[in-house]
Amino acid sequence: MTTLQITLPDEVKEKVSQVAARQHISLQDFLSMALMEKLSTIPDPELEKRAARGKRVDFDALLAQFPDVPPEDYDRIK
Repeated sequence: MTTLQITLPDEVKEKVSQVAARQHISLQDFLSMALMEKLSTIPDPELEKRAARGKRVDFDALLAQFPDVPPEDYDRIK
């Protein structure tokens, strides 16, 4: 693990500390999760390159290999 030192405005640190305490997690864990959540919203150039190579006709051909049946009761979205 790497240690990172950051400077936060006092009101931000207080608010973050309160939210972390309400969720019963450490400030460190809360900030790590917040950073990971933010990173997950940034497009991945490699994934975008792979997606650009995809063809709708190939996707449709793959789906055609599977039967078109309703899902089992346990697998339904209600």
